[in-house]
Amino acid sequence: MPNYTVEFKGHDSTGNAVTVNKTISVSPTTAKPLLGICTSSDTTWASFVSAMTLPQARRTFEGGGATLPTTFATSKAKNDPAAGVMTVTSFKPNQDGGVATFPTSTIQKNWLTNYLNSWPLNHPTRLCGWHEPGDNMPGSFTFAQYKAFIVAAGQIVQQVRAARGPQFLVEWGPIWEGPYDFDSSNTGYGQTPYGPYDWSWTAAELQYIDWVGFDPYLWSANDASIERICTYDDSGHLNTQTRTTMQKFASFGKKMIIGEWGVTSNSQADSAKAAKITAAYNWMKAWNVAHPVTPIEAALYFHYNVDANVTWEVLSLPQSKAALLGILNDAKAA
Repeated sequence: MPNYTVEFKGHDSTGNAVTVNKTISVSPTTAKPLLGICTSSDTTWASFVSAMTLPQARRTFEGGGATLPTTFATSKAKNDPAAGVMTVTSFKPNQDGGVATFPTSTIQKNWLTNYLNSWPLNHPTRLCGWHEPGDNMPGSFTFAQYKAFIVAAGQIVQQVRAARGPQFLVEWGPIWEGPYDFDSSNTGYGQTPYGPYDWSWTAAELQYIDWVGFDPYLWSANDASIERICTYDDSGHLNTQTRTTMQKFASFGKKMIIGEWGVTSNSQADSAKAAKITAAYNWMKAWNVAHPVTPIEAALYFHYNVDANVTWEVLSLPQSKAALLGILNDAKAA
């Protein structure tokens, strides 16, 4: 439970100035994470909302192989404020050298500054730079270049926040793959000593990061649960809990965003998929109760069949559809 110091200033009965500091504990109003959805387009988003219910957040992606938007009004999140949903969006720098040169690129830093200055006030947003970077290291950029980009962009977010004031509700953070980054079977980019990268952040770096995120998936019917892969070693394959995903992320002392999560339909019954969807949400709520300082603020289901060999969507699956609808409704309930 976080503590805050409130300062009271006034005068006593004889007119002398008096200052009193009071430390108070503030508990969250709810342990429920905001639940959101990622879809492939505005069309599939509209279809989902029509068939289900309006989620609390929407996940979108910018840049990479597409031109980066110059303003919020030209971004994929442009309809979020009117819909009343939180924006969880990421961008992949693709100008003037991209991630590798971002900290020294006037072009890129000016783009981000202008982009943020176009953001509507009072619209809650969680902005991420180059989500799941492990897939692109060291081919597109080095680990050191990625971290320098995250820090440099975080500095810009803070500068814009200071200039635009408390109604500017954009917060900045990184999103990693999550469990697979800390899996000993991953020798390409996993957590030291299982790969060449140490995913830790120093206090100096963390001051420019508002939250940390990751993307846990159940790719196989043999994957027990989202809770298991996040709270046991080697993506839940071991029975030890010495270097788990949640231990790593909680160590940063920040709230968390599950930028994407999903349950496969492959090789398992609709009922099994439905049960795992419900169990994942129940675990997120339980985690938040037990960890009020490092809660899961939002989680966005990946309702998007981008992988040819894996089905994440639920609309054609009665029990999974009902399960996802059920947790969306619970998240919105008081």
